[in-house]
Amino acid sequence: MEELNTQNPQQSISAAFDSVNLINNTILEIVNDNNKSTVTRNVQHLEIMLSKEWFLEALTQPQLTDINSCIANGNSYTAEPIIEDIVTEEV
Repeated sequence: MEELNTQNPQQSISAAFDSVNLINNTILEIVNDNNKSTVTRNVQHLEIMLSKEWFLEALTQPQLTDINSCIANGNSYTAEPIIEDIVTEEV
């Protein structure tokens, strides 16, 4: 599978940007366990992809910037307290 992706890195870049879009849309929503889990899984996917030299070499600088920004935003989102916990504490 690794070999296939190295031969067509644009497919992997497209899949990575599916994760970017999902993260960017999810972090606009309320913080809950399900959303945190979704963001965490997709951030991990992006981090794994960035660890692959062939993937990094195929990215443009703006793509790399977008992915890194998305990872940072996703990590900030998952560090937020869950909204249900805040509501419970205030009551």
